[in-house]
Amino acid sequence: TLFRSWVDDDLKDGTEFNIQQQASKQLDEEITAQHIPYSPKHYSEEEMMRRAKKFYELMNKRRSVRFFSDEPVPREVIDYVIRTAGTSPSGAHTEPWTFVVVQEPEMKRQVREIIEEEEEINYKKRMGQTWVQDIEKMRTNWTKEYLEIAPYLILIFKQVYGNLPSGK
Repeated sequence: TLFRSWVDDDLKDGTEFNIQQQASKQLDEEITAQHIPYSPKHYSEEEMMRRAKKFYELMNKRRSVRFFSDEPVPREVIDYVIRTAGTSPSGAHTEPWTFVVVQEPEMKRQVREIIEEEEEINYKKRMGQTWVQDIEKMRTNWTKEYLEIAPYLILIFKQVYGNLPSGK
């Protein structure tokens, strides 16, 4: 494994402080939001079928995207995307995720290096030969140049909750 000082060293440029300050501001905004009690809507069978079909049609347009534009996106749009993702249901409302937005080109390059290193291991060692051959038809491999092209990367980190053997 390569030594990556930028992974192991503490941030020294105030970035961490700015991130914490922004997260605190967003948390304050969320705390002041009023609770909206759940009131289920009841639909006729005909309306349920209409809505189900419309939802299917919308979801059927979803695609896995591997080609990204370098066109700028307002940071506020990214913030709302993350805010929306944060409303996803989670067991016991633990919300076991942390979102990190990466915009700086050098950091995006470093993220790409890490991801490509792991993906290369996937292709060469973890995945079966049949899988590798099947995926070739989609013209995809472990090279992820789009990670440096997109104006922002949104990294999602899982937080693990539970008890350690020590009881903590």
